[in-house]
Amino acid sequence: MVLLPLSAAESASAAPQQPEPRPSAAAEATAHVPPQGTHPPGEPDPKFIEECEADPEAQSLKGRVYHRGVWCQTTEVELPTAQGTATLDITAAAYADPAARRVRVFYRVNDWNTDIVNLPWINGARTLRMRLNCDNQCGVIGNDEADKSKALADWRVDEDIPVPQPKWARWDITSPDAGAGPERMLRHLWQFQGTLEGQPGLSDDHQFGLPEHAVRCDSAGLAPGYGNWTPKACINDDVLPFLTYKKSDPLVGEVAHHIDFALNKPRETFPNFGSAKSIPGKYTGSKDSPGLHRVAADSEVADANRRVKDAIRDRRGEWNGPDDLPPKDVPEMEADEYPFATTEEGLSRARAEDGILDGSVGWVHGNQNGTAGNRLQEFYRTDRILFGGKDEFWVDIAP
Repeated sequence: MVLLPLSAAESASAAPQQPEPRPSAAAEATAHVPPQGTHPPGEPDPKFIEECEADPEAQSLKGRVYHRGVWCQTTEVELPTAQGTATLDITAAAYADPAARRVRVFYRVNDWNTDIVNLPWINGARTLRMRLNCDNQCGVIGNDEADKSKALADWRVDEDIPVPQPKWARWDITSPDAGAGPERMLRHLWQFQGTLEGQPGLSDDHQFGLPEHAVRCDSAGLAPGYGNWTPKACINDDVLPFLTYKKSDPLVGEVAHHIDFALNKPRETFPNFGSAKSIPGKYTGSKDSPGLHRVAADSEVADANRRVKDAIRDRRGEWNGPDDLPPKDVPEMEADEYPFATTEEGLSRARAEDGILDGSVGWVHGNQNGTAGNRLQEFYRTDRILFGGKDEFWVDIAP
């Protein structure tokens, strides 16, 4: 895979444009995300790197965001120079700090090779210099350290010792406590940049840059409404965040079935049973699919959403017809609503032009309703879903 020449890859804008987000198992549990309140590790988790190196999705120049907390990449990088082509087999990882405005980035060269004809020029003695570029008010710690500039032979993992030790280079991206809104949100783009030095005394150095990656940092834990969030944090932003509920999960299966009907069989939902509906939030892997946007639990919008849910539940006013929610027949049942009350797309704003409500209310057992609500709040926290339309998210229903 060929890298961008440095001149084409450098960032020139103070307000970076976010790269195209990619589908990811963003809401799936992973042991590789630092727990809330902790900082990134001093070195990547070896088990995670093993998984990354075996993952086809990570084997690209863009890599894979496994979660908003962790990104990884393992790929072959071709450097076409005037004297020939060098190939670097690299692994890289980025840990967004869940407790500070920082992202820790790691890089290593697993191996390198070159075409034999030009071996006298491109060989293990040639110096590879790596640096990390970041724009829009962010800082970089580590660009001036000696381990970022060394001979290719010294970058490579030493395979001759019993347990090969990776030679990781490390940088910290720092974000100032400033930015938009009460969360003081800033978005940054970062990028690996490198130079493969040529022959001494000649101007034949080869400069290159890898694709950019987006991160977002905030101080939302200091703003009203975010509860027990850490005061400051960063996320990897090249991803479409989604929440997963499984129909086979005995703790939330009834809620998953209800949302599945809302997203995939909306005509079979109450109220307005049998009517055509367009209910947003289905995860398709595309940002073009209408998503959901979070509001505060104690906001006027959330309160209005709950009032509509309660009226549908109690069959009050206009919600007392034959196509509306039937009364519950089990005392332990509770009314579950979708879209969620804590979204801008909730029931109070779901009325379509034809008067049909683009939402659903269904009966589920109260304990499942509570567990599903707790998981939604945990998703908001771990994926750092902000208020005010700053984040769009989706819901995925698994078997």
